[in-house]
Amino acid sequence: MPVFNGEKTIEQCINSIRNQTFRKIELIIVDDGSTDGTLNICQKIAQKDDRIVICHKANGGVSSARNTGIELATGQYLMFIDGDDILRPDYIKAFMDRIDLANEGIIVLSCIDVYQAGKMIAHEGLELNFDRILPRDSIVDIWKAHLWNPPWNRLYNTELLKHAKIKFDESVKMGEDWLFNNAYARCFEPKGFYLLGDAVYDYYMELDPWRHCSRDEFYSINKKQCEDFKATLASLEITSAEVEKFEKRDLDFTISEIRYLARGESGLSFSFRLQRARQLASDEQVFARVTRFKKEYSKLDVVEFGFHSMIVVFVWENTRKMLGRVRKKYA
Repeated sequence: MPVFNGEKTIEQCINSIRNQTFRKIELIIVDDGSTDGTLNICQKIAQKDDRIVICHKANGGVSSARNTGIELATGQYLMFIDGDDILRPDYIKAFMDRIDLANEGIIVLSCIDVYQAGKMIAHEGLELNFDRILPRDSIVDIWKAHLWNPPWNRLYNTELLKHAKIKFDESVKMGEDWLFNNAYARCFEPKGFYLLGDAVYDYYMELDPWRHCSRDEFYSINKKQCEDFKATLASLEITSAEVEKFEKRDLDFTISEIRYLARGESGLSFSFRLQRARQLASDEQVFARVTRFKKEYSKLDVVEFGFHSMIVVFVWENTRKMLGRVRKKYA
């Protein structure tokens, strides 16, 4: 468990782990240079529970803290949890009840309930089949269901992590967990996946969506992760039909970035935005790919990119933006 200045949530989080019905656990808390009362709270609780190991280190970020936790782990399997989340009492037990699947090369996952400002805003994974082994090709569907990227909804083989030297990239501002899971999958080479029907991870999301990177950095960072995921699909020999699903989502990312540039929300000059959008369209073959996936886009989307002109896209997007303001004014 990595934690930094978490004095408001850390006690509740630790107690949710201490109260797990599966008792044979080791809780490694890596305090990443907290400057508030976090370390003191952890130390007081640890005095009452010898299953807790505390490591206090200089601040290095969440990836550095998780890597330290991996180094210190002694159990056969490892699980991550964030210091502001809460585990339901039977969460770990649900995984241990299916430990034979993990031993047979299956990646076992849980669904995720997402909370923000105290309210549940999403339940990730409902569209997938529960309590059955899903084929390796299900990896793209798992990613689309928002269950692939996070590190806290699954078990990891500790020996494999250490032997293959799989670590979180400490230089990455955002999405380091996606890269980590990709690397783990390439080494583990799962036979398939298993989604627990009786375990849900409660994830408490911060209010600021750009806390890790700026909006202007988002596309370049995300694009590198998409390419890494494509490499993972190739390594696992995922069928072309499943890869095609991700190709469409990858195109969505680029279209979203082009529209962001077109609307002028970045504050950059028009000429720079237009040049950048044209370069993206060329590099990612946007116009040809929209035609290829036209059945999956709305007619308006197909028309917008059907002229093969970035000027048309810019005019189109700013017209949408203007009409949106008019609707809002007279709503």
